[in-house]
Amino acid sequence: MSQTIFTVTAIDIHDKLLSHCRCFGFFFTLDAARNAVRNDEGGMQECKYTHIVIEEQGEHIRSAADVREWYKWTIDTETYEGFWEPHKAPISEDNNIAFTTNFNGIG
Repeated sequence: MSQTIFTVTAIDIHDKLLSHCRCFGFFFTLDAARNAVRNDEGGMQECKYTHIVIEEQGEHIRSAADVREWYKWTIDTETYEGFWEPHKAPISEDNNIAFTTNFNGIG
């Protein structure tokens, strides 16, 4: 039986172009991943990551994400706030940086 995890990946997006990304870790429940993002656990923002995506991952190499939630850093509150519908990336479709459906990859 495979275990589902929820990856938390910070992303820097400017003018709808992906600049940097880093997977900060994973959780076994969606609620735990959401709490980590909302509380900016571990200082994920690091003064450069404009967005966070939470993705549900199964046990496979490059598994397709079933749940995807987007968050954006809000300067006024200094927190990540949820926005965008699941499965809608906040980047341009003509992005010249390689962009797949997943930002997974822990490290």
